[in-house]
Amino acid sequence: MSQFDDIFSDIGWPVFDEHVGQTVVYSDPDHQPVSLTASVSGEESNEEQGPDGTIQRKRTRTVTISTDITADSGGIADPRSVARGRSVTVTVDGEEWPVIQVCRKPGNLAELTCSTSGARRVKVGRGGGGGGG
Repeated sequence: MSQFDDIFSDIGWPVFDEHVGQTVVYSDPDHQPVSLTASVSGEESNEEQGPDGTIQRKRTRTVTISTDITADSGGIADPRSVARGRSVTVTVDGEEWPVIQVCRKPGNLAELTCSTSGARRVKVGRGGGGGGG
């Protein structure tokens, strides 16, 4: 870890959290839900249409949390994406986001990649329509 990482984790992250952090709830099936302050990215959205007319919409965002359980903002010592075969989730603004990946960062931080997806059928229209008269 660099000197900057050491300084940021000790001084910068708590100040950053205090001013731009957002309260989230980390829910692991093996433990009680934990409310903590995190840095939450905006949503990215992607839609793809399959050959059967189904549109799959996938939304993704990252949530950066502290892994220091003694931090004032709260922390999760060992964040993970799956527990007992069930998804770990992070609730942001009342919406549950399944954690699909955990990436450890320098300075007692972890970046959680969260994603939701859903499919819907759309009616594929035929060209033309309407007549003159």
